[in-house]
Amino acid sequence: MFRFLVLALGSLAVIAGAAPPPPSAAAKADSFASRRQEAHAALRERLEKARVNLAEAQAARESGGMALPEEMQVVQRRFPPLKAGQAAPFPNCANRKDPASGSLVLICPAQVPGVAYYERQRKLDDDLAAAERELEDAERAYRRGVD
Repeated sequence: MFRFLVLALGSLAVIAGAAPPPPSAAAKADSFASRRQEAHAALRERLEKARVNLAEAQAARESGGMALPEEMQVVQRRFPPLKAGQAAPFPNCANRKDPASGSLVLICPAQVPGVAYYERQRKLDDDLAAAERELEDAERAYRRGVD
């Protein structure tokens, strides 16, 4: 095998000698194929992590549907007053005088989810949407083979 040496004057000189040494292990480790395999493994790991995050977010959303006791609030539901001999729709309802109008109204207290419940649901929905976006990005990156 011949190696060529370009001299300062621009002429070409042929130097007979052995072939260049094989690339070292460090050079092989830095090769394009090994970098691509490492990138592919990192992308696969990112994809699996995104899938796990999505499954966790879906499970949290499904299990968080019911309002917790501390998220409930009591409201007064107002109905027309009861007529003579009529039974109240709920045992805790009572005819009371409305302070605003002065007329009789049937007031029934009821528990409904409060602001904390809806904030928690919104956070669960946002977490689920973020996990879905993360999975979409990871799938797109994995298909393209780029980080």
